[in-house]
Amino acid sequence: MQKLQELVQLIVGDVMNFQLGTLGAGNHYAEIQVVSEIFDKWAAKKMGIEEKGQVCIMIHSGSRGFGHQVATDALLSMEKAMKRDNIETNDRQLACARIQSQVCSVSEFFLLVNIIISNLI
Repeated sequence: MQKLQELVQLIVGDVMNFQLGTLGAGNHYAEIQVVSEIFDKWAAKKMGIEEKGQVCIMIHSGSRGFGHQVATDALLSMEKAMKRDNIETNDRQLACARIQSQVCSVSEFFLLVNIIISNLI
């Protein structure tokens, strides 16, 4: 539970406030687009696109510090499980755990997601 609280603080704490309004680096972008064709009216309407010529903004900024932190925590948990269960791989990025392992419970995951969402809304 302590790890969950630390992760939530990372997401909604100072780091998030510091990054507010930034895109990041790498493949992150902001584009201004004009709709030239609508191929699926139902899907387009769900995204608020209703007519040709409509101006849209597309932004991809990734998960920033949150994604990195989740991946790092998962990797460390898996490495501990591998050591405990005598599992070896030739690449650290292939870290894994046995299917019956309790590396991270489903209830902890959903608790974390609910905490994050309630702090972002």
